[in-house]
Amino acid sequence: MRLSEQQMERYSRNIILEKVGDAGREKLLSSKVLIVGAGGLGSPAAFYLAAAGVGAIGIVDGDKVDITNLQRQIIHCTTDVGIDKVISAENKIKEINPDIKIKAHDLRARANNIREVIKEYDFVIDGTDNFTAKFLVNDACYFERIPYSHAGVLQFDGQLITVLPGETACYRCIFNSPPPPNVVPSCSQVGVLGVLPGVIGSLQATEAIKYLLGIGDLLTNTLLTYNALTMEFRKVRLNHNPECPLCGNNPRITELKDEELFLYPVSNLKFIAEKIIREIDLNKTNTKNHVIDLRGVACPLNFVKAKLELEKLGTGSILEVLLDEGEPARNVPESFVQQGQDVIEIKDVGEYFSMKVRRNK
Repeated sequence: MRLSEQQMERYSRNIILEKVGDAGREKLLSSKVLIVGAGGLGSPAAFYLAAAGVGAIGIVDGDKVDITNLQRQIIHCTTDVGIDKVISAENKIKEINPDIKIKAHDLRARANNIREVIKEYDFVIDGTDNFTAKFLVNDACYFERIPYSHAGVLQFDGQLITVLPGETACYRCIFNSPPPPNVVPSCSQVGVLGVLPGVIGSLQATEAIKYLLGIGDLLTNTLLTYNALTMEFRKVRLNHNPECPLCGNNPRITELKDEELFLYPVSNLKFIAEKIIREIDLNKTNTKNHVIDLRGVACPLNFVKAKLELEKLGTGSILEVLLDEGEPARNVPESFVQQGQDVIEIKDVGEYFSMKVRRNK
């Protein structure tokens, strides 16, 4: 594809990069990326993908711009309040780069529509803000075999992972199923630092560009976490879970469904304890306990923090994790077992639960 002189100038900083060049510029211009959610994460991703010259960008969102969005959703302006987010986003992207094609999908992602949308694209960015949508995007991308970037933000913390369906760990490999409604607070309930989704959404755009160009190391089998207060980035290595209900050896999920219609039942703790506690020779275990108090920390951040703490310890060490009752006491132990660690005790201490996990690798 022959570029005009103005286009050559526009993309010159990309073209002179050794790992991009003119061939990379052509790859980007011929690529198509879908952004699900024109909000805090989708805004910076859309800006940078458009500026980089990704040839076609799709945007999925069924909401209208609200004044509360403007603190972090930088693709929308005060004058956009009340109009469809996809229209607002489309207008800004056109201003950034009139060379590219934009397709606005003014809809809420559902099982009966998202696969038809996703299949048109080469890469998907999950910029959604709720568990139902995140699991839906994960499952749809798996069935269509479309690579995607997952991300989430809350308060001062963010996380992201890149998934190559059928090859690397997916979202369900880490978090089996969504928590029941109202268990995990939303940004509207506990807040989010406005610049935080800007950081994480920009990283999602970076992952998309690297994938499209075939350069660098993707965040596959790796959960990248970021804390804005400490300015710390951490990488948590993950494994494909053979028990994953979607991509495991014996998948239970064989068709796309809206998650709220088939939430997995919340088992009582006695059943969970009987299911996951393994027989362990404690004589061979380093019995010096390390304790982390995660009461008040919501899923899935409590598991991420506990996993990071366990990785600081040597093989055979025991970490005691204090958890709120309910979903935290169920999900954190299950997540550790899925990652190949040994949960050796779960105890009801009254108003909370104590779980002990041994690092075996």
